[in-house]
Amino acid sequence: MANKYGIVRLDRVSGTPDGRLKAKVDLENGQFVVQDEVNGELKLPAAVTDRVVLVASVCHQYESKNEGDFINKAGSNLKPRTYEKVAGDIFTVTAIGYTGGTSPRGDFNSIQVGDKGHVQPSGKLVFYAAADTTAYLTVEVIGKTKLNGDNAVQVKIVK
Repeated sequence: MANKYGIVRLDRVSGTPDGRLKAKVDLENGQFVVQDEVNGELKLPAAVTDRVVLVASVCHQYESKNEGDFINKAGSNLKPRTYEKVAGDIFTVTAIGYTGGTSPRGDFNSIQVGDKGHVQPSGKLVFYAAADTTAYLTVEVIGKTKLNGDNAVQVKIVK
């Protein structure tokens, strides 16, 4: 099954959802974004060092019951829910990037348990054999699975 957009499952996540800011661009669940408090918007990160939060909205859909058909529309009155990172949090995500940086894992099959990941400018996680020490957010793959028929990785936040 090929879903249009990313899906995220909050397996064990601390904190309270924050839904104060509007999406500047269309955002998938499972993407990471930067909170621009000055302009009241969520936007994609520019670099791995940007302070990011996880997008994990409740799927408000009326045309489809498929969670993979939901996207947080730019400028919508429905503000995306976001979560701050906390070391030890665990979540599962289908929004995975396969390009960016030096030698990322090129496809789902090449991702291994124990791989490290960080956020690329698309807001998606990209995975490597070793961590990027300059990244604001680092995750470790603890499992591979499927969400709604799509390939997904279960990750734990390291930093």
